[in-house]
Amino acid sequence: MRSNIDHDVFGKKLQSIELANQVEEFLKSQNLEEPVQIPFGHSEYLNTCKKNGVDPYTFSLRSIMTHSVEQTHAEKKNNSAKQKSETNNSTYTPDNSSNRREFNRKARELAWISGQKKFVGKCQKHGEQYFNIRKQGKDQLCSICQREFTRNQNQKRKEMVVTA
Repeated sequence: MRSNIDHDVFGKKLQSIELANQVEEFLKSQNLEEPVQIPFGHSEYLNTCKKNGVDPYTFSLRSIMTHSVEQTHAEKKNNSAKQKSETNNSTYTPDNSSNRREFNRKARELAWISGQKKFVGKCQKHGEQYFNIRKQGKDQLCSICQREFTRNQNQKRKEMVVTA
């Protein structure tokens, strides 16, 4: 069985003490001093905060939280800009003919077969727009019409809550 005496620790400790003494003698001969070291557990940041009278932990936490909130707002803004559909603002005369319905049906079926959930079709009210495929590929709705319907429903819900 081995004991601590068998280890090299004690010899190295003596060497370390001798080296520290040699460094001290060298610095005295050169009229130099050892640089002041920051105590364990402290940092230059903490010392600066103490001099300026700032609570370092509150300050750093505040800056971290502010930065993370700014990042999430920027990401949401970028994502919402990407999700908005591009619309064709050309003038359009409403078309009630069966040609428009047939065109939309064929475009919907092709998009559904290719695995897409949107396609470009002809809306009776808005002209050429993106359409969302609904009801397992059996129906479609213009994205602008859908947005208007949702907006109106939300408005009605708000009015119901206010009156109740």
